Amino acid sequence: MTQYSNYPIQYAPSMIDYDAEAALIRNQRFDPEARSMPTLLGILTGLYLASVALFSTASEQTAWIPQAVGALLGVMWVVIGIFAKGQAISWSKPITLFVAFTAWSTTGLIITADTDYFMQIYMTSIKVMGITWIASQSVRTRKDLLVCCLILCIAAVIVLVQGIDTILRSIQFSAGKDVKGARASGTLLSNANDLGEFGVLVAIASIACLLGYKSVILRLCTTVSLVSALYIVAASGSRMAMLNTVIVAASLYWYHFRKAGGGDVMKKVLIVCLAMVLLAGSVYYVSNLPFFYRLIKTFSSYDAMQDEPRFQYFISAIIVTIQNPIIGLGQGGFALAGLGRTAEGVAHFSHSTISETLSCTGIPGFLLYFSGRFAFLTLLLRTRKLPLPQRDFAVVNLIVAFFWVNILFDIVAMTFQHRLMWPMIGAACGYLWQLNRSYGGASVQTDYA
Repeated sequence: MTQYSNYPIQYAPSMIDYDAEAALIRNQRFDPEARSMPTLLGILTGLYLASVALFSTASEQTAWIPQAVGALLGVMWVVIGIFAKGQAISWSKPITLFVAFTAWSTTGLIITADTDYFMQIYMTSIKVMGITWIASQSVRTRKDLLVCCLILCIAAVIVLVQGIDTILRSIQFSAGKDVKGARASGTLLSNANDLGEFGVLVAIASIACLLGYKSVILRLCTTVSLVSALYIVAASGSRMAMLNTVIVAASLYWYHFRKAGGGDVMKKVLIVCLAMVLLAGSVYYVSNLPFFYRLIKTFSSYDAMQDEPRFQYFISAIIVTIQNPIIGLGQGGFALAGLGRTAEGVAHFSHSTISETLSCTGIPGFLLYFSGRFAFLTLLLRTRKLPLPQRDFAVVNLIVAFFWVNILFDIVAMTFQHRLMWPMIGAACGYLWQLNRSYGGASVQTDYA
């Protein structure tokens, strides 16, 4: 646009300075990804996640597939990300601390009672760390992260269809029967606890797609996957999966819907009411699950909690940590020392990331690992304060729910070698890193709390 006067013609300066542009973003009038498509690297990251769910534990003949897909993703990141696009390397503190934790775990070679067993477990840690770091470099946009969620949702429907007989049989279980063998364990994910963790992750991914996509078709598809996730959680019988289902609903209400609607009072009341119905519905759903009595029994009394093997393992882990505070027993050391055993007398790990990191990597390893968790939360809270487009803000809120789910799984499950959770954290950190790079320079303050 030009202006006329007695002076020579000049171009008028832009009427939108950086602060005003940031305000437009904050007010949801501008979305730079509105017409963008997911990148090939984003799609490959999603295919890796799906391959872990479908092939990793399905059989020994298919276990190599996720590793092959992960290797392909690494090669394509080098070819496309570094050489073709010249992407900057993202240095995210949560991922950096996870790398540091894995490096520190090497000290277990000094004290391990079985070097071959240690190296077998440690190589898994190296692989998980590597694919997590690659995922953090490959996923940079909302569309990339959403396509990862979408592909994972498709995998959930496949898991449900493949194991439908086992899942339906588990759902028909009633309290008072012998629980042994009743929980779904004949699916592609094999283990019932892994199945429950997968179900919760898919529930989060489905909601992210529902909030992040505009397409009615994609929303319908992810609604189907959300229903699949609820069936999977129900059939798994996992107590923490049940609890985390409520945590997801509570987090969604607290971080996303609680202050939605802006200044429109009627819209705000409607959204909050719908969110409260969602929260109440999740509680009703969990309380009517066939294995809900297991959750009630665990928290019924302090004595019942003390009778839990995980509680006893935790006490053993504390004792071992006092004896070996710096290095611990080395990865796998808890099982090698016979501190945890199944009903059949077979040695196994402590079933808790807290007790496992303390007893196997010492206090420094524990601090490195959970400092990474704290850094992840700090990154999320800082990103929520940026003037983000509406759909980015919604996805970030779902990642906060994902964070709290991870924290609860840390208490009762082994997560530092989780081949689904950690690559998803890597993908989320790559996306958050890019958001901070794109919107972190804005000087206006967001209205979001």
